[in-house]
Formats: sequence, structure tokens, C-alpha cells
Amino acid sequence: AAEGARKSFEMMKKLGGVPGMEESIENAIKLDDKFEELREKLRGSGDELRQWKNIIKDTSNATGQSQDKLIEGVLKAQEARSAGRDILGNGGSMLHQFARQAFSDRADVGDTIKSSIDLMQDLKLKPQDLPRAQGLIRAGEEAGAITAKDIASKFGGTTVSLAQKRGTTGMQALREANALQQVIGSAPGIAGNADMAQNRLENFLNKIIDKEQVKRIQKTTGVNVLDSKTGTLRPIADIMDAIGGKEAGETAKGRGGKFQIAMANMFRDAQAREGFQALYRERGKIRSMEGLDENVGLQIFDANYNTRQGSLGGTLNRNKVRTGNEFYTQLPKVAPTVKATSDLMADIEKQVAAHPLAAMMASALAGPAMGGVA
Repeated sequence: AAEGARKSFEMMKKLGGVPGMEESIENAIKLDDKFEELREKLRGSGDELRQWKNIIKDTSNATGQSQDKLIEGVLKAQEARSAGRDILGNGGSMLHQFARQAFSDRADVGDTIKSSIDLMQDLKLKPQDLPRAQGLIRAGEEAGAITAKDIASKFGGTTVSLAQKRGTTGMQALREANALQQVIGSAPGIAGNADMAQNRLENFLNKIIDKEQVKRIQKTTGVNVLDSKTGTLRPIADIMDAIGGKEAGETAKGRGGKFQIAMANMFRDAQAREGFQALYRERGKIRSMEGLDENVGLQIFDANYNTRQGSLGGTLNRNKVRTGNEFYTQLPKVAPTVKATSDLMADIEKQVAAHPLAAMMASALAGPAMGGVA
């Protein structure tokens, strides 16, 4: 059907009826291919695909996100659904929320959904927790130096690593990870460099639970970094505060300098040592970061979204997307008529060209022109 529509409009363009229409045709054909990919992924009835088409079109019209990008997000969500994680909720109710969030952050909606899937899988978050989780990450960006986009793309493994070492899940695990990521990212010498922050934090977390390292820290500071009952890593904020208390005590006794030298050499791995020092210097910020209000992040999302949608660029983008969506919807309805008209015109051209008078008229028209040249 799409191929027939393309031929029909190409004929109209040749006749001078639809200049510039070829790009719209190509976009419609590509979108049809994406819906076909979704149909194969659903493996269900045509009713389910029609339902998704309506949801995707309505979301696209409302948010200005293109349908093909939304389909990419739904495809990723369907993969998660097959594994028992229904991220989009009943009837795709969460798709609109993800589209708003992506538009607010100038992000790809597929990437936004993918990062949420990872949070569900890695931290055992429930679908209804995802807006709060993304709000918390966005609040962290506002208070810290690492962007929410970098948190999603670079710190996934670090978040999981901390949760496993701490034995935590859900929002608690995310709060602790988000706090450490932003605190270390704001430290002097790192100042928003996401790759450097991730590298230092990952190395620090890997080394701090090493048996020899645990002994070295306890010998140097008198602080046990492991929980005496569970054997899991204690909260990093507790560890840093305990070491800070030990340093204050030693300083009061006139041994602060010696303690600081010993502490500086406590980690033999350079990157782990830099990670520890960055967190220790900024330890006062860890708890405040853990206590961030996710509603602040959600309010920022809404404010950014409304600002972008209300701008001239946002309005033009939304109108362009809606026009493309309506073109795709109407294309199958008008294509048969257009093709029939084009075929009729072509048939008339053939009949006229085949008529005996056509050759005579052509000869008569050519004669005077040739005579004029001579």
C-alpha cells in the first residue's frame, strides 16, 4: 500500500501537482515500516496494534515527539515486558510521561525508556516509582554537577555495584548512589567531568570492600567499613562521618597531621584514593544529597517542558509533527483515488499519442520552426 502511494504521488509531482511532497512520502513509508516492526514484536491481534497506533499518535501530537521515536521506545518497552517488566503500564499510560520527560531534557525518548528499564531491573523499582526516580536524578543534577543524561548513560554499573555491596534496593539504593555520584562529581579537580567521576567512584567502591583494604582502613582509622551483623558495606555517609570523627579526635590530641598522612596513603590504588579523598572532603554534602526531594525534579521537568512547548521553536516543531502524523493517517485514504486519477491520465496520454492525428499535428507544428531556422 505504501509503495502504491509513493508511485501515485510521484506521478502527481511529475505533473506539477505536489511539489516537495516526496519527503513526506518517504517519511510515511519509513513510519509504516516501524509500525510493521512493532506489529511483529507484539505478535498479537490487529486490535492491539491499532490501540498502540492511537496511543502513539495521541502522545506524539500532544508532546511533539515524533512517532518513529516513540515506536523505538515502545519496542524497547516490549522487550522488557517479555522479561516480566511492564514499564509502560496498563494501556501504555506511562508513554506520555516518558515523552514529556524526554522532550523536557532534549533527550531521545527511547533512551529515556531504556534508562528507566535499567533502573527497574537493577534496583528492583516498581513502574509506579519511575517518575519519582527520574525526579530524584533530575533534582540531583540541579543540586550537583553531573547531568541526568550522564547519570543515565554512564553510572548504571556504578549504581548497581553500590546497591549490591550495600544490600539495598529501590529508592533507598538510588538515593545513596545519586548522592555519591553528584558529590564526587562536584569535587575540586572533577567539577562535572562525568567520566572522571564515574571512574573514581567505581574504583573506590571496588577497593573499599577488598579484604586487605578493609583491614588497612580499620588499622589506620579504627573504623570498620563493613556491617558487623550482615557483612555488607555500611552507608558511605556513616563511614566518612566516623573517619571524620576519628580525625577530629586525633587533631585534638595534636596528632592530626600524622593521621592525615596515614589516611592519604590508606588506598594504594591511585584512582580509588582520589575517589575516597573527593568524597571525604565533601562528606558534609552526602546526607543532604541523599535527602533531595524528588518532587523538585518533577517540577523542573514540568517547567522545562512547558517552557519548550510554549516557545516559538516548540510550537513550530509540534505543528510540523502533527502535520506529518495527519499526512500518514490520511495517506492510505487518498492514495487509491490519486493512483486511479494518475492511471487515467496516463491512459489518456497513451491514447492521444497513439491516435493518427497526433503524428500529423506533431509534423505540422515542427514544420514552421524548421523553416524559420533555415
